[in-house]
Amino acid sequence: MLSRMYALKKFKKHGILLLVVLVGMVIMVYMDRQKVYKEEKPPMPTISVGTQQMDVLLGSYKWHGEKVEAELEEVAESVDTYKKVNSNEQIAVLFNEEDQPLYMNIGVFEYGKFSPGNISILYEDIPLFQLYPHISHYGVKAFWENGKRAEYIIPIRLVEDGKNLTATRKGSFSLLFAAEAGEQERVLQELDGIGPFTPFQNTTGMGLEGIQSQYPELNVQKVPTYIVFDHEKEVFRAERFEEILQFTEKNKYEERRSIEGLISGMDHNLGVVVDGASYIISDPQLKVGQKVRFDVINLHGDPSFRYRVENLSILSDANPVLFENQWLSKEKDKFSILAVGNESYMKKLKSPNPADFKHVGDIHQETSLESVEPGLYVYSDKELVFFTKSYEELLVYLFQQELLLQHLTEMQNSN
Repeated sequence: MLSRMYALKKFKKHGILLLVVLVGMVIMVYMDRQKVYKEEKPPMPTISVGTQQMDVLLGSYKWHGEKVEAELEEVAESVDTYKKVNSNEQIAVLFNEEDQPLYMNIGVFEYGKFSPGNISILYEDIPLFQLYPHISHYGVKAFWENGKRAEYIIPIRLVEDGKNLTATRKGSFSLLFAAEAGEQERVLQELDGIGPFTPFQNTTGMGLEGIQSQYPELNVQKVPTYIVFDHEKEVFRAERFEEILQFTEKNKYEERRSIEGLISGMDHNLGVVVDGASYIISDPQLKVGQKVRFDVINLHGDPSFRYRVENLSILSDANPVLFENQWLSKEKDKFSILAVGNESYMKKLKSPNPADFKHVGDIHQETSLESVEPGLYVYSDKELVFFTKSYEELLVYLFQQELLLQHLTEMQNSN
């Protein structure tokens, strides 16, 4: 009997020890997994310029753990060679489908910090390399939901060769001419006088010695000489400016498109957004929520930063309830949000991620509001600036504005 009790007592003791060991192992495994989870890094994209795949370096990022800061100088030291690219080429960024960010911006690293590129639609059709020709570190800033961010650095060496004579878009042209200094100025003035619908995307004048030295393959022997390139090669050569004027008239055409839709965005830097496309339209009567119709006349296809808007008309006005002062943001550099309806985004807005909503102040939620269409309405301190029915599109807008506000602040501080 005593031996049985002793054995039972010993079994319980061993059982408790075993349980303690098992609990300890579970805790260790959990802590190891948490450590691995927190140390997990963002996905790496494939980035190419033209047909050339580039080296990509991970910069600062915020993933599962704390933000990891990366100094550009330290990252740059790990680069053995800077791949050569031409200034006419474009950067393409590709993530795996499951890793695709909600929003990303291709920009540059200046003074150790990421500066967004192509914030204004005025420049959206210009190759990034032409906007920042002196930069050797380009990059991408990517945004995911729940505060996840990552910067990617692309070391690049720009080279100048015959390719930079060509136009960047199919259907456009560039003009290179050799002339005396006075003649160069006259030609440029006359071409400027034609207006925004000249077929020449780029126009460059040089002296005879300069053009012979920089472009010997063109075999220019006298002044004046005018050479026209399309997006691939030389297509026309002349010795008289009158021939260039004839070429201009022959190849100048206007493409007219009629646009009709709802204004969903209003921004002085990003333009007026109608059905997902942005247009620079200066009209104080325009408001988010209006239905409008207008004609866009632009040169050589879409997109183009050279166009004009004609025959603008407001077909229907927005609900006046949307323009009551109570919805406006109380802070200059923050937004307020009015959410209307019983949609799924209502639940998310009750506890939004602070990093995603860093520039959002008040959030007003209304299940119904005097015939106001269900959706998400974003306000600055002055006006209604954005409307969407998608929570993801709201995040994209907030990410864009985060970059824009940061950029404008840095520009103001540098002045």
